[in-house]
Amino acid sequence: MFIYEDKNVLYQLVQEIVSERWELSKQYFDIKMRMEKLEKDGDRFAQIKEVRLCALENEKVQYQNYYRNNKTTHFNSFNRVSKNIVSNLKRSTISLENIKKLEKLTSEYELSISLKNLTNIILPKMKNVQSLPIQKAHRGYWQYKLPTNREGRGSND
Repeated sequence: MFIYEDKNVLYQLVQEIVSERWELSKQYFDIKMRMEKLEKDGDRFAQIKEVRLCALENEKVQYQNYYRNNKTTHFNSFNRVSKNIVSNLKRSTISLENIKKLEKLTSEYELSISLKNLTNIILPKMKNVQSLPIQKAHRGYWQYKLPTNREGRGSND
């Protein structure tokens, strides 16, 4: 009978170990779930904090990316384009080719204009505007026109 009691005691110990193991497993998974939740909340908190600190920089980057991606859809006013072309021609010592003017406009002033638009529409329109000192040197080349002194002509009478 002594063996029977020992077996019962051992069975009870095994049942206690199994129930403790089950309880430990349950606690382990609860703790694991809490850790995952805290990590998600911590990541979200860190992202919110980072966004608040860098909101202005992010907006600036987004604006730059938007401008780069949608460069061709922006409207460029004739006044802005013409003033930039005149200033480039004035700074230049030689008459500039249309392609060179276009390269300067896109690189220095970030304007998006096609060569065809520049050659066929903008430059002839600028030539017809009296306030813009520009003249055609020869085919495909334009130059800054020096202002003439109108008061000195024909005043010898």
